[in-house]
Amino acid sequence: MPRFARIWLVVSLLAAAVTGSMVVSYAQASIEGTQKTLPQFTFLVWESKAEIDRRAKAGGDPDYWGAYKVYSEQLQAEGMMLGGSAVEPPLSGRMVRTVAGRVQAAAPKLQDGEMRLGGYFIVQAKDLETAVAWAGKCPAALTGAVEVRPNVVMPAP
Repeated sequence: MPRFARIWLVVSLLAAAVTGSMVVSYAQASIEGTQKTLPQFTFLVWESKAEIDRRAKAGGDPDYWGAYKVYSEQLQAEGMMLGGSAVEPPLSGRMVRTVAGRVQAAAPKLQDGEMRLGGYFIVQAKDLETAVAWAGKCPAALTGAVEVRPNVVMPAP
């Protein structure tokens, strides 16, 4: 690995440790002294109420969490996973809007049968087709849906 790549890696890890951030605006990989950026994608994990309930029951469903553990480990082994998290059920959060200068927060309104955001993964992949193929391996793709969105590359300050 070229010296500048090692320095970049150390600086990035230190920055992540100081800020608590595990996600950067774009992924960099060193290939024989050149910088290559890989596109980033967010996998939005949509689940049914039944799946959200499975993970929330006392102690959590070991089959549910075991499937996500295996999937996360596969993404990490491929060098694709940059971050992600499960999120609490919708009614534990708030929908926030600013109307006429006033902040309004309310519990989300849900319809029966409606899919719920269960979590997200942030990954890097060579292209959208590769990201879609990996999203298809996510446990939620069997029981709900996984939405794949390319991340916007923010311009450098």
